[in-house]
Amino acid sequence: KTGRGESLRGFKSLFLRHQKSIRTIWISCSNLTLINIPDNITSIGRHAFLDCSSLKSIIIPDSVQYIGGGAFENCSSLTIYCEDTSEPLNWRSGWADPDCEVLWGDEWEYKKV
Repeated sequence: KTGRGESLRGFKSLFLRHQKSIRTIWISCSNLTLINIPDNITSIGRHAFLDCSSLKSIIIPDSVQYIGGGAFENCSSLTIYCEDTSEPLNWRSGWADPDCEVLWGDEWEYKKV
């Protein structure tokens, strides 16, 4: 059993295929630079990527209906590209680090991370 990132800290990329939600096991994965979130993901848990300080960019598909508070806290060099054109109602306040750049669907061109 892996919890809170202890055995996952060496991971540099994360590709999710069969999950519907992302949980908090990625906390403090300081080597993680790439996350590929497919359209089957519907939720990202509270503090899911807390202290993943090497993350540079991520695309959040419009299938994500819920993001917990602090999901990207202390990811200050991260640029978040959201397919939605505005923040969905079920995303908790403080889901992104205040230093993150968040771009909504009509503010960026689609590009692969």
